[in-house]
Amino acid sequence: MKPLLLVLSLLLLPLLRLSAEESRLVHAAEAGRAIEIVFMAEGYTEAQKEKFFTDATALGNSLLANEAFLPYASRVRVLAIHVASNESGADIPRLGVTVDTYFSSTFGYNGVDRLLYFASGGGGYSRALTLLQTYAPSYSLACILVNSTEYGGAGGGIAFASMHSSSKDVLIHEVGHSFADLDDEYVDSGITSAYPSGPNTAVSTSTLPPFWNSLLLPTTPLPTTQSTTDPNWVGAWAGASYQDFYYRATYNSTMRSLGQAFGPVNLKAFLDSANVKLGGTLRVATISRPPGNLPLGSTTTLYSLTPGSAARTYQWYKDGVALEGRTADRLTLGPGTAPDAALYRVEVSEGGVVVSSAETSLTLSGVGFAPAFTVQPQGQTCALGATASYSAAASGSPAASYSWQRKAAGASTWSTLGEGGAYSGTSTRQLKVTGMTTAMTGDLFRCVATNSRGQA
Repeated sequence: MKPLLLVLSLLLLPLLRLSAEESRLVHAAEAGRAIEIVFMAEGYTEAQKEKFFTDATALGNSLLANEAFLPYASRVRVLAIHVASNESGADIPRLGVTVDTYFSSTFGYNGVDRLLYFASGGGGYSRALTLLQTYAPSYSLACILVNSTEYGGAGGGIAFASMHSSSKDVLIHEVGHSFADLDDEYVDSGITSAYPSGPNTAVSTSTLPPFWNSLLLPTTPLPTTQSTTDPNWVGAWAGASYQDFYYRATYNSTMRSLGQAFGPVNLKAFLDSANVKLGGTLRVATISRPPGNLPLGSTTTLYSLTPGSAARTYQWYKDGVALEGRTADRLTLGPGTAPDAALYRVEVSEGGVVVSSAETSLTLSGVGFAPAFTVQPQGQTCALGATASYSAAASGSPAASYSWQRKAAGASTWSTLGEGGAYSGTSTRQLKVTGMTTAMTGDLFRCVATNSRGQA
């Protein structure tokens, strides 16, 4: 949720305490320009310093594993800054709780119990800016982690999240506001002063933002009223920016309900924001997450999402094999039949640079079948010290898991390979064997695909 009063008092109040400060890098980025995420401690005493760094590491990892950051996680640097509070937690006015913390944070901001932010007049915002200027003057995203199990958070210039059991889901929702400028997609009759301003909300169906409008299928009615579990179905559903007469792009998303997929419109906003923060150098492709289980006979569309708006070409792949004629920025599948249950990825070419998305799995409900290989590994002749790569792919519903096995020359049994040493990718579709030696001559490798319906 965005705080509705973002213009806070910036009086430079004197710091009445001297607090020990310590910063730690909890995730390093590859060389070059990086996105910097900064976590700051609130309501963690000096004795709770290690707890803060543990919490920051866990939440940092959860952000980078989320679909919104995963495509460019290698270019994200995460810094955690502990600054000691005299007492743990945060103010909770509805319970009569008042504590002495470094940033003077409070639940119940602006009269909303779950809204966690700087207390008005407490000087916390100024302190946060000073800390950021000292440790991370070029930060891209600032988050304050509050050592309280009370449910709450906020977006805006600085995101907030408490240590409630839902903190990971709350944080990525609030970061949607702070990083990608997304609006809330739910209705709250107690909030009346908000107005659609993000790429994911609109005042009317005739004023949808351009990218959102480009994803509409010709058969999608506006306004859209049908419920769906497909996060990729883009329409214009009523109920957003706290009012029932504003519109949102998907039936449900993380900006509406915790734990949901973001959907293509919101993911595009993350990519574009990341690209700006990286000076226009981001070259990645990702696929909007398909429904967890596509009902048999249903249709879904996978969207290829890339930052910016330059001219591009596309090629879709199914189980590692190029799909002939599937060269648009979207891939429509269905009505769902058993062969549609597979792994999909897309290659995107822009200015001679080709990037590939990670594979995404589509499974079908109401149907299941044992794996069957669609791509078989091929034998290779390699020079000493070289690397050999073996690829395989199998259809199956639910999606198959993979394991690679080796039968040494002259042996009669197969042994399952573990990750490490000369072998990598032992539980993926591609096995790599590095540092080939004469002792490996004649060795055989095979892939085993398994799901709940059988094995191949």
